[in-house]
Amino acid sequence: MGVVTAIYTNLTNKSKENLRYSAATRIATQIVENIQSKCYDELIHRCSGAGTNGNLSEVEFSKDGPHRTVNGGKIFDVKVPVGYSAKVELSNAKDLDIVRNVTVTVKYKILGFERNVTLYTVKQKELLEQTNKPDLTMIKDYATNGSKYYSIKKVDANYIVTTTSDPDWYNYDSAKIPALVVKSETAKNIGDVFAQSDLTSLPVYVWVPRYARKNTSELTFLYGTSSYEIQFGTMSNGKLIGYYISGSGTNTGFNMPVAASYYGNTFTETDGKTGVWYCLNQTGLNDGTTTTIYNQLKTSWGNVVNNIPF
Repeated sequence: MGVVTAIYTNLTNKSKENLRYSAATRIATQIVENIQSKCYDELIHRCSGAGTNGNLSEVEFSKDGPHRTVNGGKIFDVKVPVGYSAKVELSNAKDLDIVRNVTVTVKYKILGFERNVTLYTVKQKELLEQTNKPDLTMIKDYATNGSKYYSIKKVDANYIVTTTSDPDWYNYDSAKIPALVVKSETAKNIGDVFAQSDLTSLPVYVWVPRYARKNTSELTFLYGTSSYEIQFGTMSNGKLIGYYISGSGTNTGFNMPVAASYYGNTFTETDGKTGVWYCLNQTGLNDGTTTTIYNQLKTSWGNVVNNIPF
């Protein structure tokens, strides 16, 4: 009986330990995933050192470094049950504060001993273009006919097949040169030429990146599928200039600047679109929303869109 009892006890304890370990791993994994889903600035603000928020039963801020812990509350929107504690730690900022090492540690006790699960990740600041990059997979039949689509750019009076990584493919800044792709049943190579007359019988698509109203008279491009404005200027302690998203706040609250509003019948807050492809010469391939999105972009740009063959 003694042997059987010992075996049963060991199996029970091992089972309990496995359950506790699995739970700690799930908590740590979810914290890492939620950190990666948030913008860089929010991570920095929410882990900005010592402080209080009037609810220390949920959140404790450590006084000895840029990290925070929680026991029996939430951290990065992840519930940490009583009996577990979680801590998020950041590495110190370098000269250009654009990347941090992140350590997530979840601790628990089993049979009087403390155990922990530690995961590591790297969080990088969002260094962006002025707009969301063209996403060819959003063309309706791209999944089955992707090899028939070619990115093209205007060179003199012709359109040249180029790569999607070509910096001259598009420029949504002052040049107002949007990204174009053409669907051709005839195989093409990089550098092949389409005369403008060749394109009249082929579907030609233009990428319209996500946008909204900045104010009553200006358009602003948005990050991903969000309402966050893509900004241009100085970041990282005034030492780096580029396109980025940025918010403000403290370790108890964080806010992101959002667009003033969406234009009627264009993008919406929850549509999940980074942009749309509008077919320039076969309008029957467009739905009403896509048409409105394209026409509003042209209107907001002063009806001047360069590089378009029609």
